[in-house]
Amino acid sequence: MSLVTFQQLILDDHNVHGENKHSLHKKFHPMVASNPLSSPNGHCHGGSYSALWTPIDMYLEDCLDGSIAATNSIEILSGLVKALQAVNRSSWHDAFMALWIASVRLVQREREPIEGPVPHLETRLCMLLSIATLAVADIIEEADSRCGETDLSSHWKQETATDDLRKELMLSLQALGDYESLLVPPPCIISAANQAASKAAMLVSGINSSSGYMESINETGNMRHLIVESCISRNLLDTSAYYWPGYINGHVNSMSHAIPSQLAGWAAFMKGTPLTQSLVSVLVSSPASRCALLL
Repeated sequence: MSLVTFQQLILDDHNVHGENKHSLHKKFHPMVASNPLSSPNGHCHGGSYSALWTPIDMYLEDCLDGSIAATNSIEILSGLVKALQAVNRSSWHDAFMALWIASVRLVQREREPIEGPVPHLETRLCMLLSIATLAVADIIEEADSRCGETDLSSHWKQETATDDLRKELMLSLQALGDYESLLVPPPCIISAANQAASKAAMLVSGINSSSGYMESINETGNMRHLIVESCISRNLLDTSAYYWPGYINGHVNSMSHAIPSQLAGWAAFMKGTPLTQSLVSVLVSSPASRCALLL
């Protein structure tokens, strides 16, 4: 299925809503069914993500190489995701998952650039952490606006639909954690990914992020941590995401006890506590993690 075909779907946004969904699927079903990974009934499940992420993949690449204008990319991308969700009759979980897979693949391809001397990694990261996230926000905000426009009798149905969208987003990001090799961050953002994971670990362990212990936490992050932080910053998720199974290492439960006891010795020493043998032992066993502790 060509990108031009999907652009036809996006031209009139109402085509992916309500009763027009059936006629839309009927019109484009032959093209969807031609995908070898699509299920016989035209639905897209599990391993059939390629039916969804391939057109998104094509659009993101075309934005980078200038084949199409990148203006209004958020609206176009959100429209493309909605169209694909309707045509494939997929769940929103699969639709959001396809968007993340296509966007992460876009970043990973820069590890082995095909041509051109100009690096595009920053642009690709922007597509993942900004454009893709804002496209999701656009989809959810549209659902919110429809909720506000409906009468009271159907308001609760629209509100439930909006809540379901947020739940499907959450489930898609939880499932994204299974793609560990795809989520390995490029070298230039390893530090940012580790900081995002450390931030989550500190909250879960009950340590104040402004306490200065961040450098004492050794959490390994990946691109999912950065995506989640981007979603949190746009109010698509909240910090309950930090408690997802496998989101952070399991040893954080003891962190709140270990870190203060390790650094309390340095704080006491800098306040003038006599240098006893026990204090020396503490200082030797836990070197200062920050220059500020020595100033």
